[in-house]
Order: sequence, then C-alpha cells, then structure tokens
Amino acid sequence: MDILLIEPDHKCGIEYFPWGILAVGSYLRQQNFDVGLINASYLLERDFRAQLFEALPKTRAVGISCFSTDAAFVRDLCAEIKGIRPELQIIVGGPHAVLRPEQTAAHPDIDFVIHGPGEEPTEQLLTMLGQGNTDFEKVPGICFRRDGRLIRTPPVGPVPEYRVDYSLLPANKLATLAEYMEVLSGRGCSFQCTFCYNAVCGQKWLGKTADALLDEIDVVLKRYNPHAINFRDENFFQSKERILAFLAGYHERGYTFRWDATCRASYFTKSYIDEALLQRIAQANCRRLKFGFESGSQRVLNFLKKGNKVESYLQVAKLVEGTPIIGSYSFLVGVPTETAEECRQTLALVRDILDVDPNCEILGPQYYRVYPGGELYNYILAGGYGYSEPDSFEGWAKVARGDYFGLAKGATHPWIKGFKTLARHADMLVFLARTPINRLLVPRKLLGIPFALLAKLRLRFRLYALPWDLKLAGALYSRYASMMLPKSKRSV
Repeated sequence: MDILLIEPDHKCGIEYFPWGILAVGSYLRQQNFDVGLINASYLLERDFRAQLFEALPKTRAVGISCFSTDAAFVRDLCAEIKGIRPELQIIVGGPHAVLRPEQTAAHPDIDFVIHGPGEEPTEQLLTMLGQGNTDFEKVPGICFRRDGRLIRTPPVGPVPEYRVDYSLLPANKLATLAEYMEVLSGRGCSFQCTFCYNAVCGQKWLGKTADALLDEIDVVLKRYNPHAINFRDENFFQSKERILAFLAGYHERGYTFRWDATCRASYFTKSYIDEALLQRIAQANCRRLKFGFESGSQRVLNFLKKGNKVESYLQVAKLVEGTPIIGSYSFLVGVPTETAEECRQTLALVRDILDVDPNCEILGPQYYRVYPGGELYNYILAGGYGYSEPDSFEGWAKVARGDYFGLAKGATHPWIKGFKTLARHADMLVFLARTPINRLLVPRKLLGIPFALLAKLRLRFRLYALPWDLKLAGALYSRYASMMLPKSKRSV
C-alpha cells in the first residue's frame, strides 16, 4: 500500500462522508497509487484500532485529515503510529492544517502538512518518497521541517477534474449508497462570510462543468442506483449557466433521482431564481434546498458579511413552500456583538418561517463556535475577551480536549450579555417547540411533554426569561442521546 488515509473520529455520532480523504484517495488511485482508507467516525474504537494495526505494516505513508476539534485525536494517533513505525511518513491535511500549517508542521510526529488542496501535493510526495528523493522544496502546497527550519512552499494550482472513487469506502457503507449518496460538484465559495472557512483560506468557487457533472452522475447511477443524491457543495447554485444546463440534462438523460443542494437567499431575484425557475427546479425532483439564514437581525448579517437581506427570508420561505421542495434553514446565535434583542429577533424569524411553512426544516439556531483564522476570529482575539491562541499543535490538542474555545459548545462566550442560557439552548427551544405532542406519548418520552408545551409557548409569545427548562431539557436530552443513540455499528 502506498498510503493509508485516515479520517478522525469527530466525536459527534454522525457518519459523515469523509470527503477530504475520499477525494484525495480517488485522485491518487487514478494516478495508479495503492490507497487504503479508514474512517474512524464509522467505527467503534476497538474496530478502528484493529483496522489501523492491520494496515500499518503494509503502508509506506499515512495521511490524516484534521479539523481543529480533531487536534487531540490526531496528536495521539501520530504519536502511536510513530511509536510503532518511527520511519513511517505522516502527512496531515484538512482545515486545521490549512489554517495553521507552520504550527502543525512544527510538531515532531508530523512530517508534512498540506496547506491547500491535497491531491497533487500528496501525489508528488509519494512519488519522491518512493524514489528516495528528498528535494521536497519542489513540491507545491506543503510545509515541513528541515535542519531545524520550517519550510513552506508556494500554493498549489487549481485541482484538475476527476471522478470520486466510492469503492474506497468500506463495504457496509457502499451497501447504503442506494439510499443516500453524496456527490461533490464543486468546491469553495466566492462569498466572504466572516465566520466561514472558505473566506479564511481564500477558496473561491470552482465547479465542475455541467457536462462533467452529468457524466459523473451517469456513472454513480449505473453503479449504485441511488434514490437520492445530496450535492455536497458549499454553493451548488453559484453558476446560473451551470444550473440551467444541469436542469436540461436532468430531463434529457431521463433521471428520476431526488436531490438536495445548498442555495442562497440572494439568488432569489427576477434575474435568477424566480417562481418559474423554482418550478423547473421542483420538476427536476429537487427534494431539499438548504439555506444559511444565520440571523433575524440585519445588523448581525452585515457584521457577518452575509450578503443577504433579512426581509428576503420570509419571501424565500413562501416561494419554497409553494413547491414540493423542502426548505432547510440554518441559524446562528451567540456571535460577537449580538445583543439579547437580536437573538430574540432570530427566534422570532424562526417562528414566522414556521408559520409560513410548518413542514420546513430548521437547523439550530446553532451556538457559535470559535474556529481559528479569519476576520471574526481576529476580532475576538483583539476584543479584550481574554482569548489567546495556542502557539503549537500541542496547544490546540489541549484546546480540543478542554473545549476552551467552545468548539464543542462547552464554553460560555464572554461577549454574550443577558442571554447566555438562551443562546446556548436556542436550538433546544426550537426542537421542543416543533415536537408534536403525540410523538411523546410513549413511556420513555413522556417526560418531554411539559418541556415541549412550555417551549411552544415560549416561541409563540417570545417568553424567553428564566429559561431553566431549556437548560434542563438540554442536559436530559444529551443523556438520553448518549444512551439511545450510540455510534452506529452498521458502517464498519
């Protein structure tokens, strides 16, 4: 095996498609490299370790993806790998590596860090390692140590188009693709939201052509015949020309699958997504459109550089409700400068959207998490809130374990004044308010009835004072979820 690619256990109980390592692995396999893949998020710890120990003696290198929340997992994993095979080259990529490449590359157990797209840098590294060539300065997009110095090479160029090789996924995961499939038709986003990773790392939108996308869908349908496809892009609708070609191709090629995609409220204009085009989208079996609304306060939207008008949100919800498409709307609370009234405005907007479309999906309002890099992060560091950035990858591992930055919702942000409990449990408020009472009429859920009734009253009449019930409901739900929803054993 030329390389073993590992996705960490993100500790969230959700079996994500491991897009980073799946994409890199697909590209490498098409360049005739022998690739192995392990997704720890699919596995119980004992099963992950069994697969890891079986694969390590057979591979020439290890590649690991890393979010900031994964730093402790990755640090421990690298130490364990080096303890077993000290000569094995470890390559770390992913969002945290992109945001903090020098810090990550300075860690003694990490040999190379990729600070951008990983396909071509990994290919070149594997080729050079196989040849015994150590002239790594010629490899674009990496950071590494040499003679006590950190060397960072220039960024890699645009990623060439290639098809994802889903056969890299484990057999039990492949067996589920007929029910749920993800396809990546583009990467990056050209908007500049201050809290977003894409804005931080400068990833402008780069999408596959309509023909390339349709050809890839043909292959996916032939091999896996999915009933539904989730287009995993950050911004599927960025190109109107491509969308029109995709819709035409959907009908010309006789597709029948349903599909989900991301969209933006700002695209709902007379010159782009009007009622006529929305109907065409619905006729092409679009199942779900996902929007990041974020806030019910225009000032907060402006502060976040969202590029949307809050008054457009209800109109978008009304238009989507008039079609078979499910509207999915996500919200964010607890961001710096947000006031208690602005948090209430967000909850009021959620209530108004639910009045327009009771069958829509509401994600959150999610509690803001502080991720490294970018304008909003820099604002926090400079804001006198007592935050200081770790100066090493080891420090980030401690942050991940202690949740110092609230990466796992454990921290109460010091800028939240007068609505700390409401901000942290706004998602629980909406979840309970939307829960039908008849679904709670079973023995193990009866305790939820008074919480749901009170939440419905709170959301309807803006009764947000003394939210003790939300805090208690959150604690009880977390305990219930940990008992009733263990990590799946199906995708192993």
